[in-house]
Amino acid sequence: MDIEVILSQFNEEDKGIVFALACFPELFSVDWFPDIKTSRLVSVILIFERNQWIVPSSENSGYYCWSEKFPKEEIISAIPRQDLAAYYRDSADILARNMTDDSAGALTVARQYVKAGVQEGDLGVILKAAHYEEANHRISSAIILYDSILDFVGKIISPADRDLPESSWLTFVNAIEHRTSLSLFDPSIKKTNNLLSVALERARFIGDLRSQASLYLLLGQNDWMYFRYEQAVYYFNLGWDIIRQIEDQELLKRGLKGQGLIYLIKCQFFKAIEAYENSLGELEPANENDFSHLVSLNIALGYTQVGMPQRGLGITEAIQNQCEKTANLPLLSYALVTAGLILLETRQLSNSRFFFERALELAGKENLPMVEVLAGMGLSSIECQEGNLDAAVEHYKIMWKIKKSSWHHILNFYSLLDTGYILHSKGVSPINLRPVFDYLSKLDKDRVNPLMYGMIQRLQLGLPEDKTPLAEKFNILHELEKTVEQMGATFELAKIRTELARNYVQIHDWQKAGNYALKAHEFFNPIAPNCFPADLKRFAPPDTRNADGNLFDFVIELGDALSRQENLESLLTSIITSISKITGAERSALFTKDQNGPELKLAASRNLLHEDVQDEKFHVSMRDIHAVAQSHDYKILQYKIGEQEHPHFRQAIITPLNLGDRVIGVLYQDSRFFSLNLSPDIIKLLSAFASQIAVAIDRVQANEEIARLNKKLLEENLYYVEEIEESLAFGEIIGKSNLALSLHRLIKKVAHSNSTVLIFGETGVGKELVARAIHRESSRKNGPFIRVNCAALAESLIDSELFGHEKGSFTGAFKTKAGRFELANGGTIFLDEISELPLSTQSKLLRVLQEKEFQRVGGIKMLQSDFRLITASNKDLKQEVAGGKFRADLFYRLNVFPIYVPALRERREDIPLLATHFLKLFCSQNKKSYSGIPASEMGKLTAYSWPGNIRELSNVIERAIILGGAQIRFPEFESRKTRETFEGDDLKRKEVERIRILDALKKTNGKVGGKDGAAARLGLNRTTLIHRMKKMGIKIEHNQNILET
Repeated sequence: MDIEVILSQFNEEDKGIVFALACFPELFSVDWFPDIKTSRLVSVILIFERNQWIVPSSENSGYYCWSEKFPKEEIISAIPRQDLAAYYRDSADILARNMTDDSAGALTVARQYVKAGVQEGDLGVILKAAHYEEANHRISSAIILYDSILDFVGKIISPADRDLPESSWLTFVNAIEHRTSLSLFDPSIKKTNNLLSVALERARFIGDLRSQASLYLLLGQNDWMYFRYEQAVYYFNLGWDIIRQIEDQELLKRGLKGQGLIYLIKCQFFKAIEAYENSLGELEPANENDFSHLVSLNIALGYTQVGMPQRGLGITEAIQNQCEKTANLPLLSYALVTAGLILLETRQLSNSRFFFERALELAGKENLPMVEVLAGMGLSSIECQEGNLDAAVEHYKIMWKIKKSSWHHILNFYSLLDTGYILHSKGVSPINLRPVFDYLSKLDKDRVNPLMYGMIQRLQLGLPEDKTPLAEKFNILHELEKTVEQMGATFELAKIRTELARNYVQIHDWQKAGNYALKAHEFFNPIAPNCFPADLKRFAPPDTRNADGNLFDFVIELGDALSRQENLESLLTSIITSISKITGAERSALFTKDQNGPELKLAASRNLLHEDVQDEKFHVSMRDIHAVAQSHDYKILQYKIGEQEHPHFRQAIITPLNLGDRVIGVLYQDSRFFSLNLSPDIIKLLSAFASQIAVAIDRVQANEEIARLNKKLLEENLYYVEEIEESLAFGEIIGKSNLALSLHRLIKKVAHSNSTVLIFGETGVGKELVARAIHRESSRKNGPFIRVNCAALAESLIDSELFGHEKGSFTGAFKTKAGRFELANGGTIFLDEISELPLSTQSKLLRVLQEKEFQRVGGIKMLQSDFRLITASNKDLKQEVAGGKFRADLFYRLNVFPIYVPALRERREDIPLLATHFLKLFCSQNKKSYSGIPASEMGKLTAYSWPGNIRELSNVIERAIILGGAQIRFPEFESRKTRETFEGDDLKRKEVERIRILDALKKTNGKVGGKDGAAARLGLNRTTLIHRMKKMGIKIEHNQNILET
């Protein structure tokens, strides 16, 4: 319909309403437009309904949805260009006010912000929407949203402009991290590299180590994709150096993956594989992010290069299964491409075509041009090898799906390199590749992947226009042979030897031609027989598999694994890896029996996850695994699943691991595309080694159980030693004064109830000792005693410490953690210095006391705990309530049974008993002997006011014993200043305490913490001393000068 006809139905005033409504995406509500006259809005709605442009929403009353007949594009095209952004901005603001505050709502609003032109206030919503799309594997949509953030920030930030608000900075870093991690799906390397460099400059300026490490890793990833390997290694190592300085588990995993890529870059394939195997542990993780999976897929290609394509295919299958369950279609398409590349390398062209076609279809739907190019190039290579050059050319044209500047990414995929050479040699290339080949031939050896450099050299020699003399060709190929053999790239090594054989045929040196052909055939025959060229088959005997050599290597490797592994994880990993090499299995799993029953558990695996084992597709195999585990004939079971051409066909072998007359486990292996090597010699060897494997597993399990029990015993002993030391730190509640005896009576009375107890008194009087005594005398004495020093916890962590947190609930929450209330179930929780709790936590604590249930931080499940609460404070909580610093309702809940612990100066008659107790305790610990404390010295102790109370008395006695001498002396009480300061009780206690703190600080040169710090001299906790210094206005400058204010 013509736009003029459409708009002629509305007067000029109503056209603005039409334009405004057309900018809304899926639906709108008439209630969203209070500023528009109702009559005008109704008039427009009626015309919309008459034209059948809108339909009432079936889910929301008062809402309208657009019908297919609504000419949205035509109406929007009629909006003046200068006004379009404003209309979209208005629609976005209205949606932001009225949409639900969830990720789906954020996505709708974010898309409107992008159309309106991004503003700084939009960034948080757009980032939330981008995360939502990425999490749901809608990669192309996520990339558009991330790019909108980067485009906006890129215009306003530069290395010199460091005034970007912190929230915008964090959004920018998050966006660039996620966008760069998606580069393998849609490269935009130059753009992201520029922004990464800008972000890195700012991260350095503000000292943000976490962002610096992450950005270095991303720069390394980009350079790896851009074929700048030396620079990639440099950045990966810079990131790794920072990661080792900070505690961040997510970054640690990314850093380890980066180290794996470094080995791949350097073509140190076996080191890369070793790092990969070690990172997996005995079971492969199922919750890896996309980048980790992409690294694994590159490792799969590395397995192929060292002659283990079965293992590489197993990795791709495991990731495919995971992607299908989570509907991660972009990653699935990449996994399919990788499987196709491995099968292409081994010349299983029919199977390779199947995977490439699936990947091409998926990538097209998901708008993933890089995956489309890889799949199309793979199909072009297949057509080349099958002689269908016209079809090969058509597939090769898919390269135009990506920019020419991104074509070099294809050089990361070895099996695709020769396609262009073949098309050029046949004279059918859709573009002139000669300049490309010239460029590749002149690449500096140090600037390119060593293996790729060798492949280019080999392919250049095969070009029709190549004029290299034959003698020089021999020199080049022999040099390549040495280099490639050193890096362990046996697949490329076999190709080089094939070319050497052909060249020796040209000069009629049949012996050398035969030797090189035989070496190539020995490699290709077991895993890729179709790769051996037909023109050299005259040199190959019927079967040249080097069985004896392979078996000998297997015996040595497995024997070494069984004898040297010290823990179960490394043992099981070595068993699976070694046996898979000799049988050629794509997937392997080792099941062990529960020691208390017949149940089997998956103890170790490669390319089989727990989810795969529980899947219906694995039902037949699982049934047979149980049958072998319960059998008493100890025979190896071999069988096939499905028909040979069926997509789920597998060849499988199950080996029982028998220890004497019982089976303790089962080894399962299968293969889909490669025939398992199950020759009679292999079967005999597996049977012989099965019992040895069982013995090794049993031995390591026994050793680990002994180590576990020893560790448990050691921890229990250490715990009880600590308990004893803590309980005796101030002596047991020692004293014969009336105040001490009264305290004993109160403890006994309250201990047998379940009432909440509030203990108050000065610091160092032994409040925790009273709490422990109540617990020991109570019916909960066999339960845990959980102590929490509220003053020592950072405010941001208090809720997490008390109530626990769920994994991922905040930055640094790498795993679920139980809180102190949860740990106190069945026992007592003691909250010391409860006055230091923030008001927000006080309200949560009140609910916990009322309902005995709580939620972890970031959790939704209500947890219950049966605990007894004891609290303590050195402050007057009534005054705190009056000052608005403590909740009155919580105070009354805590003050059910208050216990006052008197200061030491209030019960001076107990000082000799306590001092004598500490003398005996510390003499024993320091292996010294003193008969007692002289009366003159004891007089000093009883005369002193003890602002640090029993803790200070304990420290004074311990220090005197360490200093030694003929008899115990207390020199700190002998100075004139000290006598004048502390002996008189007429001085106010606070002033005495202030002078005492200043004196201690001067003697320690301003050092507060540590064994020789002021806190230790005063018998105070470091946090308590700092708190008192703040109250008294005592400050310590950086030059250790002590200031009084």
